[in-house]
Amino acid sequence: MDTSRTVIREAARTAADEQARAHAALEAQRALAAHSTAPLAASLAVDARLEALRCEQMEKLRQISGEKEAGGKATESEIGQ
Repeated sequence: MDTSRTVIREAARTAADEQARAHAALEAQRALAAHSTAPLAASLAVDARLEALRCEQMEKLRQISGEKEAGGKATESEIGQ
C-alpha cells in the first residue's frame, strides 16, 4: 500500500510540475505577444492620426475652394492654414 501511495504522490508531483511549466510557458508567450504587438499598435495609432490630419487638410481645401469659387484661386497662405 505504501508503494502505491508513493507512486500516486510522485505522479501528482510530476503532473503539478508539468502544469507549472506549461503555465510559465504560456505566460512567457503572452508577454512576448504583448511586447511584439506594442510597436504595431503604436504604428497603427500614428497611421490613424496621419489619416485624420489628411482628412482635416482636405476639408480645409474644400472650404477654401468653395469660398474662392466665385472670387478666384486660393492663395498659398490660405491653403497652409
